[in-house]
Amino acid sequence: MNSIENTGGGTYPEPIEDDDGAVFLQWTVVAVHVDADRVAVLPIGTVVAADLTLAADQVCDRLPAPDSVPGAPYLVASACALELDQYHGRIVTVPQSSWVNRMHWAGSAWVAGAWQPAAGGLRMLDPQRWRSPELRNPL
Repeated sequence: MNSIENTGGGTYPEPIEDDDGAVFLQWTVVAVHVDADRVAVLPIGTVVAADLTLAADQVCDRLPAPDSVPGAPYLVASACALELDQYHGRIVTVPQSSWVNRMHWAGSAWVAGAWQPAAGGLRMLDPQRWRSPELRNPL
C-alpha cells in the first residue's frame, strides 16, 4: 500500500490488480480513416471495455462498407490502468499506451491486422509521414 497515513499525510492512488497481480486495464477503441491529407475519426462511436478484443470487435462491427470509408481505416486503442484513490473515494484512470490496427476488407466483412504500438498516438498515422519515401514504413 502506498500510504503515508502514519505520517499525517494522505494516500496515493493504488493500482487495482487481479488475483495474479496484473493491473486492470480499461481499453478505449475508436475507428479512424487516413487519407491524403488528414486523419479523421469515423462517426461510429467509441467503445470502452476491460477486454481489447471485445472492444475492437464491437467497433469493427460498426465499420461501414469500404465504399463509404474515405481512405484507409484503422482502429486506435488506448489503454488506461485503473487505480483506486482511497483518499478521494474514486477510481482514476492512468493513460498507458496506444495501439493501431489496419483494417482490411475481406469481401463481406472487415478483418483486423496485427496491433502495432503507436508511440506517438495518432501522430503515428500522420499522412505527411507517408509522403516521404524514407519514412514509408508499414505499421
